[in-house]
Amino acid sequence: MSQLRLLMDAADTASAHARALHSDVAFRRVLRDRNPPLMTFKGQISRLPHLIEQELAAYNLMLSALPRLLQLGAQGDPARKEVADEFAEPRFTLTLQLVLSEYAQKERRAELAVSGSGGYQGGDASSLEVESDAMMPVLINVLTALESANDGYLRRNMAWILPSLCDLIRCRRPEVRAGLHRIMMTKMSPVLVHGDVLGS
Repeated sequence: MSQLRLLMDAADTASAHARALHSDVAFRRVLRDRNPPLMTFKGQISRLPHLIEQELAAYNLMLSALPRLLQLGAQGDPARKEVADEFAEPRFTLTLQLVLSEYAQKERRAELAVSGSGGYQGGDASSLEVESDAMMPVLINVLTALESANDGYLRRNMAWILPSLCDLIRCRRPEVRAGLHRIMMTKMSPVLVHGDVLGS
């Protein structure tokens, strides 16, 4: 268990480091000017910057490991349930919050760059758009995880889940809007209809 905690801590640290650099407009521009952040071949992206790969790998690791721990905790073993309640669920919740928030911010930064506002320039737009596009599969994994979550988890966390999902409504990618529509109709609406979850 201690090794798993260390692994999760390392993933958290890696994603936090990447997020801090991504949000630094001036630093991004220096990197772009000195070493273009996207290496292209005949107009096609051949690979993502290492920091983006690092951030996405950290999220995917946590989204892969933590739900398995939660499933083990639901099998009735007291020791496993304790691990799930005290370690896995809080980390899982934090990961979902981070991905939902960061994806929305990446989309917003790209939108600001396209319009040349918010301190961004038109030249920033392409890398910002590719960055948000690269994170889209991770976001879809988060939406899938929420769709698979039990109703009790959703009720306990509805106060942040619902605003985070609403923040995705204006996202430009149709895949995101389709996933958002599906989870709102098949999962969130029934939970909201059958109880005062926000007031509980």
